[in-house]
Amino acid sequence: MKPTVSLTGYDPRDGARSEGIRREERRREAHLRLLTEKMPAIVWSTDTDLRFTSCLGAGLEGLDLRPREQTCRSLFEYFATDDAEFLPIAAHRRALMGEAVHFEVEWGGRAFAAHVEPLRDAGGSVSGTIGVALDISDQRRAEERLLHVFRHDPLTGLANRAVFLERLQRRLAPAARSEGRVAVLLVDIDRFKAINVGLGHSAGDVVLCEIARRLGLCVTARDTLARFGEDGFAILVNGVDEAQDAAMVARRIQRDLAEPMTLEGHQVVATVSIGVALGTVAHARAEDLLRDADTALDRAKALGRARYEVFDQDMHVREVAQLALEMELRQGLVCDQFRVRYQPIVSVGTGNVAGFEALARWQHPGRGLLLPAEFIPAAEETGLILELDHWMLREACRQAQEWRHAAWELPFGVNVNLAGKGLSQRDLVERVALTLRETGVDAHRMCIEVTEGVLLEDVDAAGATLARLRGLDLAVSIDDFGTGRSCLSHLHRLPVDALKIDRSFVAEVARRRESAEIVRTIIQLGHNLGLRVVAEGVETEPQREVLRHLGCDYAQGYFYSPPVAAETAQRILALGKPLPA
Repeated sequence: MKPTVSLTGYDPRDGARSEGIRREERRREAHLRLLTEKMPAIVWSTDTDLRFTSCLGAGLEGLDLRPREQTCRSLFEYFATDDAEFLPIAAHRRALMGEAVHFEVEWGGRAFAAHVEPLRDAGGSVSGTIGVALDISDQRRAEERLLHVFRHDPLTGLANRAVFLERLQRRLAPAARSEGRVAVLLVDIDRFKAINVGLGHSAGDVVLCEIARRLGLCVTARDTLARFGEDGFAILVNGVDEAQDAAMVARRIQRDLAEPMTLEGHQVVATVSIGVALGTVAHARAEDLLRDADTALDRAKALGRARYEVFDQDMHVREVAQLALEMELRQGLVCDQFRVRYQPIVSVGTGNVAGFEALARWQHPGRGLLLPAEFIPAAEETGLILELDHWMLREACRQAQEWRHAAWELPFGVNVNLAGKGLSQRDLVERVALTLRETGVDAHRMCIEVTEGVLLEDVDAAGATLARLRGLDLAVSIDDFGTGRSCLSHLHRLPVDALKIDRSFVAEVARRRESAEIVRTIIQLGHNLGLRVVAEGVETEPQREVLRHLGCDYAQGYFYSPPVAAETAQRILALGKPLPA
């Protein structure tokens, strides 16, 4: 059969195909609408007057936008504003000008990331806008949680160092000067290590949290409290007029922390040292003000802890001088600028030399010969005392060996001082043993002196170290005896050979009955324990006579001889005469 030919050009099958295409398009549109309505986003379109022409998506819930009911409602009406610069409206206006815009906005208690671009007709002209927004509230909350963790101390929940520095720097900016001056308080827990060691780290954490809580009660909402380091806190106090305003906060802190806290049945009082620094126009950087507060904190610790100190310019001058001294000390050790002087230790009864104490001197290239008081505190603070102590021990051992070769016998050889930090060194005994081997000296010709205060810091640990030193055949003497809190209750357990009576008692022994009684008691105690007793700082004949009468074994001081160079000490030995000769 031939095909039917239409004279009009109309083929009945064309209508069927067009209707099928339209049905397919409607089906696809329905599927797309269903998909859009179910997805957790919002899709919308507007005309050129920014009236909604469509609005779809599961993210509409709670936003007062409903599908197909928003036609002709404008963005201005929905957002209840006529501000053309309002971010969502401004973004749509830019889209009408042919620009694609990304932005984020918070609305209805939720956060959205949005994208808006031009909607064009078949001719390519802009006929409106089309946009999509995705709810990012959960992501924002996760970011905020992460940011909080990043910017806060996990134990106490306080701001961390980074946050503190950021806020301090902002308050030091010139634009913030009109808001008043600021002060920084650095708070350091005294002897926090002892709490951790004695009660355990979990108890230490409880102490930190309790102190953080109490500190929070001492500051206002305008201030910033942050945790600084393992056992420290920092406070930024806003709106202060003078240093005394910040000092009042420091006093309040120390008063509130004086109340004991109970830990596992123990009453614990955690004292703090505080450094206070007031911001000035000279403090352009946060680090500058922190440096000054830290200097004041160091001063508070040096003066006995459990106190506060306010920074002043004299502290800065001392700090600069201290830094210069430290650098010079290091250079002095490298360049062999230190010297040893030997002060005779003399039998009170006969005047014969029984030994020497080795004392450090610094031949400073610019200031001449310096006494220990001018550099030992700096050496102890910087840790250089350890190197200096070992140098002194080597020199003293070498000199003792030289005197032995000269056949000069000393009943108890040469005494060498050991700093507190040295006593806590893990390898102390090994290093001393190596020095003895290298110099070839007989160990029993050497005596190690440690101060009473050092022993009392940790009696058991100190006793164990001293026992190991005595195991090398060294003698041990307690220096400055009578000035500590008292180690009487521990003295019988300490492996020592001699006591040295502090010069403060000897100075008054011939003038004050009380001093004479103290000296008598120390001598009797030493003798009852089988120890030698040496009096330090003997300067007059009456002092020597009282000491002789009280039964003191040995003495040293300027009455007999000042500290002298090794050559002079050798001449004293060679003469073989009692001192003073």
